[in-house]
Amino acid sequence: MSYVDPCIETQDKEIHGKAREIGWDSTNADFNTVFLEASDWGELKKKISQNREDADILVFRAGNEELDRKAVSDPRLDVLLSPGKGRSETGVDKVIAEKAAENGVAIGLSFRRMIKASKKKKKVSVMSDWRQIFRICEKFDTKYLITTGAEEKFDLRSPKDLKSLVRSLNGDAEKSLDTSDQMLQENMKKSGEDFVRPGVEKK
Repeated sequence: MSYVDPCIETQDKEIHGKAREIGWDSTNADFNTVFLEASDWGELKKKISQNREDADILVFRAGNEELDRKAVSDPRLDVLLSPGKGRSETGVDKVIAEKAAENGVAIGLSFRRMIKASKKKKKVSVMSDWRQIFRICEKFDTKYLITTGAEEKFDLRSPKDLKSLVRSLNGDAEKSLDTSDQMLQENMKKSGEDFVRPGVEKK
């Protein structure tokens, strides 16, 4: 398995270099992850059309429930990132899980959200949300992935650490780390390219 973190939230070379030091084979400094934000479906649909061709991985930072349902209904999108953030529910219900599975959209969970939940009660709430998300994703065979979501070096965690966290919440640790690499390889094949990781010579 190759460990790919597709959603580090900075282009700081030092942080991406540190990520490789602690076990990530590649990060979105090596390929093009495009993050989208939108307030309504018209805006999001337009941004997907504008960015799909140039993006190796196309990510929508989750919004409200209605918009998230629209987002996962579009197979051009790769990741719905941090559903439920800032809301009282998990952000992934039966409809979203089913639509995401049908369209090959992965549910992305950012470890940075765990870090930002400074109070113990908030962390417990995030962990509870993730446990429910893993359960419903497994039920509907929905892809999911975990990312450090790092904005600074103190946000970084190794793949081993994230796998342990996912496993403790009854998620599929291997799946949560393998999804990003599979997605990247599939998208590269569609575009007629081969992804060559840093330090590997292209034949």
